[in-house]
Amino acid sequence: ETMGALRGVGVSKEGEESLLRTLAGILHLGDVTFSATEDGSGVLDESESAHLAFRLLGLTLDGARAAMCRRKIKAGLETLCVPKSKEESVSSRDAVARVVYTKMFDWVIASANECLKVDSKRPAAGGEGGLFVGLLDIFGFEVMEENGFEQLCINYANEKLQLFFNDHMLENEQAAYQEEGVEWQYVEFTDNSSVIRLLEGRPVGLLPTLDDQCLFATATDESFLQVLSKAHGASEGITFPKLRRDAFVIGHSSGTVEYGVDGFLDKNKDLLFSDLTEAMAASTRPFIASLFEAASSNVTPTKGGGGAQQRSKSSQHVSVSAKFREQLGGLMKTLEGTDPLFVRCIKPNEDKAPALMNGPLVEHQLRCSGVLAAVKISQSGYPSRVPFTEFLPRYAPLSASPGVAGTERERCESLLKDLGVQEGMFQLGVTKVFLRAGVLSHMEQLLSDAVSDSAVSLQAAILRHLTPPLRLLRLSSRLLYARLSANL
Repeated sequence: ETMGALRGVGVSKEGEESLLRTLAGILHLGDVTFSATEDGSGVLDESESAHLAFRLLGLTLDGARAAMCRRKIKAGLETLCVPKSKEESVSSRDAVARVVYTKMFDWVIASANECLKVDSKRPAAGGEGGLFVGLLDIFGFEVMEENGFEQLCINYANEKLQLFFNDHMLENEQAAYQEEGVEWQYVEFTDNSSVIRLLEGRPVGLLPTLDDQCLFATATDESFLQVLSKAHGASEGITFPKLRRDAFVIGHSSGTVEYGVDGFLDKNKDLLFSDLTEAMAASTRPFIASLFEAASSNVTPTKGGGGAQQRSKSSQHVSVSAKFREQLGGLMKTLEGTDPLFVRCIKPNEDKAPALMNGPLVEHQLRCSGVLAAVKISQSGYPSRVPFTEFLPRYAPLSASPGVAGTERERCESLLKDLGVQEGMFQLGVTKVFLRAGVLSHMEQLLSDAVSDSAVSLQAAILRHLTPPLRLLRLSSRLLYARLSANL
């Protein structure tokens, strides 16, 4: 099925083989191990997994060893090669696996988008771009035993989409009643805008602060947490556990999540040292080499030296969180230009067991996701809104006195009363008629019945008008036929 899907989005047979070979290389790369010498330098262990992984990735064993266990440092006009520690070598291995997989994934997405793209020359009605029907399937909030940078990005995306749901289904819905002066009791719901400001707000939002820390060569995960704690020590929505010095807790709209900062900076930078990038660009596998071709032309050796904090080469690199925010912003802009429908998925229990419903868990999800508030608004709201200028011309023929004098608002009220619509089933705003569920469909049925009755009456009148001439024509035809038959 996977291969069929790849072919369906235009991936060639050669492309499929390259993807599978690269994926196998990444998996075997996870089994590559390193040892430490007496001075702590990392040494690549020659094993079957190492030979197989590097062969699949198009690297020589010596080239991989040099890239993963050594680092080039530029000191003045000279370039020095210094050994990495065992831990740094393991980090290099993981970085290669992560970056290769990311680039491969991006390649698949780009191929699919190229195949499935709509005709941009065909304008949408009232907007830019082509007409489309989109399906957005997203993860729910993630709360693992250990939560890190990946869970933060996923939960940040969910917060943005929850805000979109709140604005579209709850806030805008109630704002429409207030603008039109309709009597309405405001329905409270969980507002997560403060959480989003905490995560993305400038200049001290969590993600912008993380990007700023990534610009400094000497910054660490611990220094990032210290800066974060100093900026938000008294802020609502974020706390810093006293019993754990390497974590922070975010109060998300669906509950609190504790995030460990270990690896935050490295994952956000997602950078390979120039040695590793150049090694991957020199791969004998054309597919892998093409993935790293553009990146290898823009790398420079790491600058050495000590003293005060220095801005590293990451300042020329778009961080993962910055790219993620940019792509998420594009998604939200697309969603704002659509007429969305929502399907909310609820987890019935924590055990993933069938036919088991955990009431408190389900209620918590319904409340936090805004579903209960949306249902309450729907039950007590007015889903049908018709401007006076459209309501009168369409439904006035149903009234016994369609020509009644007065303002548009007064005429609409008179029409609704003539049709027997009860007081509590409608409200009149400044420019629109607001109707309870079912009222508009009932009026449409009345209009359809009236049109049908009028059509029958019209047909009968036409037939009555045409009947005498038709009878005379039939009689003349019979007489003519009788005479012709007698002569023959």
